[in-house]
This record gives sequence, structure tokens and C-alpha cells, in this order.
Amino acid sequence: MDPKPQNRRGSPEAVLKRRTARRLNTLLGTDAPRGALDGRTERRRARLLRELRDGTREPDGGLKPVEILQHVHDLLELGETVASLEKVVTVHPRTLDPATARTVLRELQQAYRFRVEAFRFLGLPEAQLTEAELGEVRPPRRGRPPKAPSP
Repeated sequence: MDPKPQNRRGSPEAVLKRRTARRLNTLLGTDAPRGALDGRTERRRARLLRELRDGTREPDGGLKPVEILQHVHDLLELGETVASLEKVVTVHPRTLDPATARTVLRELQQAYRFRVEAFRFLGLPEAQLTEAELGEVRPPRRGRPPKAPSP
């Protein structure tokens, strides 16, 4: 039995040509600028922002707390800043039993591995978030690097 014939799109020569063309486009700068999102990712980012804005207006009828965390985490991973998210999200203060909050937040962090900054948007007091020891805050993905200490 003959092996299945390859189509032109999957041939090694065609793959090599496409890869080389992409490298040339990137090298000469005719491709999308670095850091720019493709159309599908940009639409996803806009949708997440819109859902986050609309879903946090009303504390009872909007997004569930885990959905808020997921949206904020995804947006941070896409390059949004905490400051830009603070302009969009309406944070409603919440109070919980400290021991219960600590346990649930730790279990949630172990299961999902959300970025620590995302927990600020739940409306819990900063003391409870610190007490839960969710992990180290990651450095921002954008912005100016910190200045070197003066000699």
C-alpha cells in the first residue's frame, strides 16, 4: 500500500517557504508590530473588558466572583494593566469571616493559579488578601523598568 500522498500545503518545501517568509516580514517590520494583538485576540480582549464592566455594575446580578477573577486574570495575561482594569471594574466591598476567607482563597489559588493582582477586584479587605498568602505579586508586564540604585 502506498503511503498517503502529501498535499502541497503540508510539503516540507512549502512549510520552509512560509517560515522563511514570516521571518523576513518580522525582520523588515512589515508584519504587525511587537506587542500588537491579532484580530481574534483583540476581539476577545474587548469582549472580556465589556463583560467585566457590565458584570460588576450590580453586585448581585452580575458576574460570579470566580468569573471576575478569570476575566481579570485573562486580561492581565493579554497585557492589560491593573490601572486600566481599575477604571473599568466597579469593586463592591465584601466582608467575610477571615478564617473562612483565608482557607477558600488558598484553595482557589492552588486550583486555578490566578495572578495575585486579580484578587484585588473581589472587594475583600487588603488585610484578608495579605493574610491568605496567595503568592508574590508579579512585576508588571509593561512599563518602564525600575531605576538602578544610585551609587
